[in-house]
Amino acid sequence: MSRAVLMKTEDGGLGLATLSDDNCIHMWSRQDVTNDIDGWVKHKVMKLGTLLPSRVPYKSYQVVGFAEGTNTIFVNISTEIFTVDLKSKKVRKVSEREGDRFDLILPYTSFYTPKV
Repeated sequence: MSRAVLMKTEDGGLGLATLSDDNCIHMWSRQDVTNDIDGWVKHKVMKLGTLLPSRVPYKSYQVVGFAEGTNTIFVNISTEIFTVDLKSKKVRKVSEREGDRFDLILPYTSFYTPKV
């Protein structure tokens, strides 16, 4: 299993997302497991199937970021970055880099409302 990224769960709690060797995104959430003891519980698995390019072995896939407002996970494949929309399951290539891999994506969104 690849490294995990923090994410917000559907109910607003703390979650993790990982990408496994079987080409699935595993989403985990903190929940009361037993006797008021919190633990990580797998709550969703998204099979990516043929959504991601098959030209690169699955072991080089890595989850590198999460955008909270859009429920989007960033996946690094070799030197390319893809976004995976968790609701629609749409995948889009958003970046490519010569030579190096992306280690971490920290998406930032902002808006500006001018005074009227």
